[in-house]
Amino acid sequence: MQSCDICLSSPCKASCPNAPEPPVMGHCKMCNDELRYDYNYFRDTNDDIFCSRECADAFHGITEEEWSSDDIEEGDYYD
Repeated sequence: MQSCDICLSSPCKASCPNAPEPPVMGHCKMCNDELRYDYNYFRDTNDDIFCSRECADAFHGITEEEWSSDDIEEGDYYD
């Protein structure tokens, strides 16, 4: 097998422009982006997979909130 003209390896190194594209393992449940073999992904307890924590949070409607002084005065406590 002949070495690549650019990276001088066989097979090509992952950073070489001649390297084959990594396989697509699935798609993000929220944005439908490709989930490739060379990237990490996020999985929820329902086995849905996501490209990022942000997509997982958006899919499940999770938001970051701050307590306000009104919460203290109204006694809105959560257990």
